[in-house]
Amino acid sequence: MVGISASLSLPAAADQLELTITGTITDTNASAETYAAGAHSARATIVYDTSVEPELGRYTHLPINTIEYQNTILSITYEFFDVHGDAIDISGTTAFDPTSAYLVEENLYRLEYPETDVHQQRAFFQAYFVPNNTSDYEEQMRIYFGQLTDADFIDTSIAPHRIITDEPNRFVTLFTTFSSNEQHQLLFRIASPTLTYSLSDDDNDGVANGADLCTATAADTTVVIDGIDSGVTNHVDTDGCAISDHFAACEAEQQSAPFLAYRGPTMCETGVMYDAYRNGLIDYMELRQLRATLY
Repeated sequence: MVGISASLSLPAAADQLELTITGTITDTNASAETYAAGAHSARATIVYDTSVEPELGRYTHLPINTIEYQNTILSITYEFFDVHGDAIDISGTTAFDPTSAYLVEENLYRLEYPETDVHQQRAFFQAYFVPNNTSDYEEQMRIYFGQLTDADFIDTSIAPHRIITDEPNRFVTLFTTFSSNEQHQLLFRIASPTLTYSLSDDDNDGVANGADLCTATAADTTVVIDGIDSGVTNHVDTDGCAISDHFAACEAEQQSAPFLAYRGPTMCETGVMYDAYRNGLIDYMELRQLRATLY
């Protein structure tokens, strides 16, 4: 059994980890063949909270050692693609968000270690939920990892453990989606999937959520001020704030201040420009371009 180590705690900047699992579908059940016709490959994206403390599982009466991370899943998304790589729709649940679900009955990541056979270790993310207050049926999503050994859980610096396999041809994952309303369960088996871990970055600015002070960075590629494009690249600093984010903060500050008839950059805007220059985000010519845009 893999022990629970005190080294599982992480800094706040790494509280959200994104796991992407991709691969070719190697087997399905009859329901999947009917309700996901044409599905050739799949991708599951799981965002989970790594700061959740582990606890012993509920099945202590069985000869299985279990560790659970309750309420760790922040979102699950399934995507399916045809043989040409084009996205297709399926008749099944493909998304889970605990903040929008009406009722979350189960949200966990579990590791199981049978005492009798180390080659039967397994792990899974699992969500059971009622989508809205007009529904009386349950949706289920489960990502199952089977045929694991101790070598698959060697990175205990991340909690829940990162899954790393030393035998990719043996490694198998299973995507499951089920709706009690339709009464069909879709199973998709993927052998030798690709697992990619990354820190969650909602605004795609290259700075992880936990370290991002501007969580909704403008997508503009250049700095636009009052509708005028300066032509200066909208660089992002180490705090996850683009130059345009700083100018927007100046504008908000100016709107809350008493009105003054004034032309040219404010003290706040001047500070933004020179900070960007001193920090190496822009060069002197770009500094002059920003000044010209503000006049």
